[in-house]
Amino acid sequence: MNLEFTAEYVVPFKTPASIYQEHLNRYLFASRLIREKTVLDVACATGYGSNILKDKANFVIGVDVQKKVILYAKEHYGQPNVYFLVADATKLPFRNGVFDVIVSFETVEHLRNHFAFSYECARMIKKSGDIHLFYS
Repeated sequence: MNLEFTAEYVVPFKTPASIYQEHLNRYLFASRLIREKTVLDVACATGYGSNILKDKANFVIGVDVQKKVILYAKEHYGQPNVYFLVADATKLPFRNGVFDVIVSFETVEHLRNHFAFSYECARMIKKSGDIHLFYS
């Protein structure tokens, strides 16, 4: 599958370098906080960030509401310890308390119901877990 850059999501090697670097730096920062953890990447888009996280994490699940970007992510970044699926950030299909870390970059400002997203994060994170949200 081939995707073109839009302002909606990053496509590696098609996104302008300055924009790509800003997004990449967020994932590189987060990768320092997830060693041997089970990670949920909410609004993972094309999956390049989940792919970065998988190198340090035990397992990463990347979710996005857009089917086309999840198809791209599966094709380009599917690995034994990273999985991608289509899911709404306000109604995630996971049990309570299953993730050590949840990351989500530039998600909240795109949601109609950011309270539902916050609830979902709080519901799915382990009591000893961390949630890292970045927005612009």
